[in-house]
Amino acid sequence: MVDAMARHAIGQENTEERANAIPPGFIVNTPEVAEPLIPTDGWPGPEGQAEQFAALWGV
Repeated sequence: MVDAMARHAIGQENTEERANAIPPGFIVNTPEVAEPLIPTDGWPGPEGQAEQFAALWGV
């Protein structure tokens, strides 16, 4: 949404706006599928994301 507002503010067209508006999703329908997601709040992020976050924010 922020990207779309920024593009609109400068008059730039977003030709992929409709395709980009569809959020990705998946169904967790078994405990086995859910188990590895619990400590990640649903998404582990890209490789090295946690370390990059800590370095960026000094935490």
